[in-house]
Amino acid sequence: MNFAYRCKFCGTTGVAECDDECPEIKIEAWLPLLCCNRCGAYQQWLRGKLMAIATWSRDWALRSPKSREETRGNEHRKTEKWTREVADVMCKHHRVEFTWSDDFVNELLAHPEVSQTIVRSYESGLRWKARAGHAPEVYEANQ
Repeated sequence: MNFAYRCKFCGTTGVAECDDECPEIKIEAWLPLLCCNRCGAYQQWLRGKLMAIATWSRDWALRSPKSREETRGNEHRKTEKWTREVADVMCKHHRVEFTWSDDFVNELLAHPEVSQTIVRSYESGLRWKARAGHAPEVYEANQ
């Protein structure tokens, strides 16, 4: 059986296939939860990256102030490298121009306890930027 669905993240339409011999399921309950392959792969990548960021931020937060000062330069370079990677993937996914600032790194180093919120806020800003006309095909799909 085939079922038409709308991706819960980007709003594009798709078709989900279900084996005819599959036991009875309430497809109406599952349809709102489905996403396209592009968004599914991105969400899986993002989940892994957020777990890595959480591990890093916990380790950074537990360091002594003296240790933080001694390793701040090296940590800044490493954090800059992976925040640029995260920003690049997020911008490509949301189809917006690459946007990154050194403030991203400084905020993460200054407030490791809210690293997840910082990254999610960045992504939220990209979604708004995409809806503001930078990616009209994404905006129209979400209507």
